[in-house]
Amino acid sequence: MKLVLWDIDHTLIATRGVGRKLFGKAFEEVTGTVIREQAIVDGMTEPVIFRETADLHGIRSDRTMFEDFARRSADLHRLHAHELRERGHALPGAAAALAALAGMEGVVQSVVTGNIRPVAEIKLQVFGLDTHIRFPYGGYGEDHDDRAELVRTAITRTRHDHPVHRSRRSPHR
Repeated sequence: MKLVLWDIDHTLIATRGVGRKLFGKAFEEVTGTVIREQAIVDGMTEPVIFRETADLHGIRSDRTMFEDFARRSADLHRLHAHELRERGHALPGAAAALAALAGMEGVVQSVVTGNIRPVAEIKLQVFGLDTHIRFPYGGYGEDHDDRAELVRTAITRTRHDHPVHRSRRSPHR
C-alpha cells in the first residue's frame, strides 16, 4: 500500500481571501480584538498562526483559547461554505489527479495540512474533492505545530490499518 498525502491550500484549492476573512472573524470573536495584522501563514499550522497573530496584538494565548478559536473557525467555515464555493475554486487538475490515484491499486490518499481537521474537510467538500480522501489518516494543524510531525502522524495513523511502503523517489524522476 502506498500513501499519498496532499496539502490543501494552494495545492488542491484556492480560497481567494475567504479563509483569511474567516480567520479574522473567528479571531475577533474569541479574543475580542479586531485583527489588524495576521502572522505569516505559508507553511504554518493553525495553532502557530493563531498564537503568533495573538502575539502581534499583545494577547497572551493558550491552548484553551486556540481550541475555542478552532471550534469557531469550523463553525464559520460551515456557515460560509457558499461564499467559499462562490469566491474560491479547486485548482486545475486537482480533481483529475485525485481521481487518477483513486483508480490505482494499493493507493490511499489523505492530507497533511496546517488546517484543523473540520476546516480541511469543509474546504475539500465544498469543491467536491473529498470523495477520495481518507480523512482519518491525515495529519492536521491541531496535531502538532511542526508540519514535519504532521507527516509522521499521518503515516502512523495509516499504519494502524495498512502497511505503508515508504518511497524516497522524487516525483520529478
